[in-house]
Amino acid sequence: MKYLFFKLWQDFVGKDGFNKESNAFPSLLWLSIIHVSNIASIQLLVQHFFKIKNFLHTRIEIKIFAAMICIILFSINYYFIYNKRNEIFDLYINENKNKSIIGKIILYLYMLGSFFIIYFISKKIKI
Repeated sequence: MKYLFFKLWQDFVGKDGFNKESNAFPSLLWLSIIHVSNIASIQLLVQHFFKIKNFLHTRIEIKIFAAMICIILFSINYYFIYNKRNEIFDLYINENKNKSIIGKIILYLYMLGSFFIIYFISKKIKI
């Protein structure tokens, strides 16, 4: 995840203005959103395969549960990734051009794959 955070950070800021003082917060938000979509995918699969019905009954329960998951994942990402952004920067800043291109491809595949999976699961599995 640290590498994906680095590539997102680099992508949001741009190559020219990218340094340790660059704003990394949008990258943290986006990474947290991707993680939330992955958790939602896992939740839907667990509900389907273990035949769990009526896990959340009302819209307010769904909103509260989603907000709790978002806050928990954001806090974890903030503590383990965002607070260590200078170390992450130093670790990956000197990668060569080929590794950088491969990293961006992996990043975009991970993002698109995460959102495609949640979309596919939500359309195919009726809960």
